[in-house]
Amino acid sequence: PGSFRSRLQALVGQTRSMPAIVDSVIVPGDPEKLTFAERNAAGIPVPAAVFDSLCETCQDCRAAVRA
Repeated sequence: PGSFRSRLQALVGQTRSMPAIVDSVIVPGDPEKLTFAERNAAGIPVPAAVFDSLCETCQDCRAAVRA
């Protein structure tokens, strides 16, 4: 019994408490949360060639570019 959310949270808690074979035990969604936090802090990585192309397009359109 209990709600789906509470049962799922209990399962995640049990999973996280298991001994890790590598750095840590992760569950679905953890990699995405980590990537979001990293990109929110440092920005989204863009190859230099793509960035240069975007800057050219912005100049053609007279749009401001923020690096």
